[in-house]
Amino acid sequence: MKKIAQKSLNYLKALTAETISHAGSGHTGASLGASSILFALFKDHYKFDVSDTDFLNRDRFVLSAGHASALYYSLLAMFGFEVTIEDLKNFRKYGSITSGHPEFRLINAVETTTGPLGEGVANAVGMAMAESIMEEHDYPGLRFTLIGTLDVLRQKVKIDISTGDAITPRAIEYRYPLMFEDRSLQIMSYNLETLLAEKLETIMYRGTSNTRMRDFYDIYMLTGKPGIAINDSTL
Repeated sequence: MKKIAQKSLNYLKALTAETISHAGSGHTGASLGASSILFALFKDHYKFDVSDTDFLNRDRFVLSAGHASALYYSLLAMFGFEVTIEDLKNFRKYGSITSGHPEFRLINAVETTTGPLGEGVANAVGMAMAESIMEEHDYPGLRFTLIGTLDVLRQKVKIDISTGDAITPRAIEYRYPLMFEDRSLQIMSYNLETLLAEKLETIMYRGTSNTRMRDFYDIYMLTGKPGIAINDSTL
């Protein structure tokens, strides 16, 4: 197994060096110097799925050294992402997805473009803070966590156990009759008290960190617009 890993690492270094050499420009030092670290990260620790690069529990890899992008592209090609050998041959060429510095969504594995030098660190901190807020605001009840492993993919599965207690009234079922067919559609709707409670809870919990400005507007409309009746006891 160690021999296979060493051969794979050697191949990665050769692939990166040839990518830079073929382009006639690039930064060989950073790419080759960091190859062992990033290979180990992708092989043993980095959580990703090449078939679904947007899955919620993925890890975020932030490269705050765009001049090592040849190494990143080579890693993506080796681990089965959409980058091909032909794309590596077109490294730093006009119109190529393998641009001199990774660009957002030219490749599905690239999630951000930082712009000024050093901004990758700020992006990483922001992503980590957002993840922390999501975890803190997670389901507060009883939860089991399972970790499924398949080759290099490691997926954390959260299973929430409900108590069955009714916190707010259940959804109301409506039937919408279709005009061109002899059937109706089921529409589930929650009462205004439930909607208002959810938005109030979000604002009170997140405070100024809440980025959904629509929540503030909805509360204003639900509580201040004539003709909308809110049952205080239900709320």
